[in-house]
Amino acid sequence: MKILATSDWHLGNLFHGNDRLPEHKHFLQWLLVQIAEQKPDALLVAGDIFDNGNPSAAAQTVYYEFLADATHLCPNMQIIITAGNHDSASRLEAPRPLLARHHVEIRGNVRKIWQQGESEDDNKTGGHWLYSYDDLIIPVSNEEGEEVIILAVPFLRSDVVQNACYSQGVNTFLRELTAEARKKYPGRKCIMMAHMYAKGSDIAKQDASEKIIIGGQEEVDLEGWNDHPDYMTCGHIHKRQHIWNTDWARYTGSILPMSFAEKDYTHGIDLITIGCDKGEKKEMEVKKKEDEM
Repeated sequence: MKILATSDWHLGNLFHGNDRLPEHKHFLQWLLVQIAEQKPDALLVAGDIFDNGNPSAAAQTVYYEFLADATHLCPNMQIIITAGNHDSASRLEAPRPLLARHHVEIRGNVRKIWQQGESEDDNKTGGHWLYSYDDLIIPVSNEEGEEVIILAVPFLRSDVVQNACYSQGVNTFLRELTAEARKKYPGRKCIMMAHMYAKGSDIAKQDASEKIIIGGQEEVDLEGWNDHPDYMTCGHIHKRQHIWNTDWARYTGSILPMSFAEKDYTHGIDLITIGCDKGEKKEMEVKKKEDEM
């Protein structure tokens, strides 16, 4: 199977007052060429589709034109898009029922379900809320019958992760989601897409464009996660890099420099390939596509 991964488009961004829509159009046309050449089974876009929660009509038009072109060009390709911290989760999800009919899945909000009280503590409140992990677990298959499971995690805001320690809350969420996916789809490869600030990330020391809370309060430490997904693709940090202390997770980086501090960054997308040999041993490889963008 082939999967293209990207993030941090920031459509509608103004760089020191200059409209970057022509640059974004150039990237999206380049991305369509990659889709035509690679014919991937899925395209993953891990957050910060737009530069702000109320994008201009022009930015939205470019976004929907790309989705229309991509689904026409490669109708069997599954497109999965998650919200980043710059996006309005509800606004991004608004056309979800329509887009789902064209193999485009949007995940902006984490849905919850009410569990009736079964314990003494629950009896005082009548029950408690549970994350609807099933909504974030998306199977992707191809014509050869191969299947991988995508864990589509939008940016987890503090009102979703109600924990005294944000990092611990996010870690618990990611671990529980992965465990639920493996339970539901045993033996399948799991690829997680997320939007977060991972511990040890390489960011610009000055003029950093990422919204990073001082003191590392939103810093998520992935060290020691033995039952992690087979692969994780992340958005939020704009420099392309492996996540610190892992060989299974990486940032695809932003598609354009977002500040002068990023002028020397290399920009591109990732191509994830998953193959099966005769012994049914599945192997995963990541190739970086950066040229001619």
